[in-house]
Amino acid sequence: MRNPTPYLKMRVLGAIDMAACNSIQARIKAVSQMTFTDEEGHLRQFTWRTIQTWYSRYQKHGVTVMENKPRSDKGKIRKVALEDVLEAIRKVLPKVHGKTPTRAILYRLCIEEGLLTRGQIAPNTFRRIVKKYELLKPDSDCSSKLRLAFAKAHANEMWQADTLVGPYIQHEGSPLQTRLIAFLDDASRVCCHGQFFLAENVDTLIEALRAAFYKRGVPHSLYVDYVPRHIIHVLCPTALCGRPEDSPANAGRTLRGWPHNFQRAFSHFISSASSRQTERAGRVGEEFATGGWQASSAICFMRRFISA
Repeated sequence: MRNPTPYLKMRVLGAIDMAACNSIQARIKAVSQMTFTDEEGHLRQFTWRTIQTWYSRYQKHGVTVMENKPRSDKGKIRKVALEDVLEAIRKVLPKVHGKTPTRAILYRLCIEEGLLTRGQIAPNTFRRIVKKYELLKPDSDCSSKLRLAFAKAHANEMWQADTLVGPYIQHEGSPLQTRLIAFLDDASRVCCHGQFFLAENVDTLIEALRAAFYKRGVPHSLYVDYVPRHIIHVLCPTALCGRPEDSPANAGRTLRGWPHNFQRAFSHFISSASSRQTERAGRVGEEFATGGWQASSAICFMRRFISA
């Protein structure tokens, strides 16, 4: 039997005013003993607690709350993020050879590898999500591809960098347009650093990146809209340059290899630091290069750098 319509609810609430009782509570209980006929001709009877709930909501919000509303979390995943499901699928896909695997096989592999648990996502929910967002189809065959190319799971896995023209200021007697250089952490959406400069060149980029390193640590990769290769090799000579996976615009470059080239890359950004800061950064860099520290934790970097 379907939920009562707003028309039927208002008929029940109208019967409260007609009940021959002294208190509102007694009227509600008297109405709960009555039967009502809905639009389809079925007899309906409601408990006094249900009627009391309708009456209280009507007194507070009016007739608008009488409409039946769906659950706010309908169709959503409550125990696992959609990004984690996509990441788990990408990790188990290389283990399957041949044709496109079925959703049941992918779910079983995700459970066996420990990437997902049955308590987080049920098999039916997994199949529904994969079908709804077309996670197994290539971008060219998808009608509404879910864009999770830059949705990283943890902080410092990827930074996004970009520049923006700023307002004009007076510099040495002539107007000069400023340039904004900013870095955004992809997972947390935190602005690692942003600074205005009088010019947009290698020196200002290095200065802004140095400040971002001091604040948030060293990312695993850096995505930029467009940077010439000669600037890339200045920042990190042996970094891997490539296009990001599943890029919506299929443009830009991703600089990888920061952890493996930390000593060489970070030396460019501490040239103007004090001797004490340089000594601290060197100790952190040595520990990082030997594998004793994970670069994915910006908080860890800041604690070790400041309290060293």
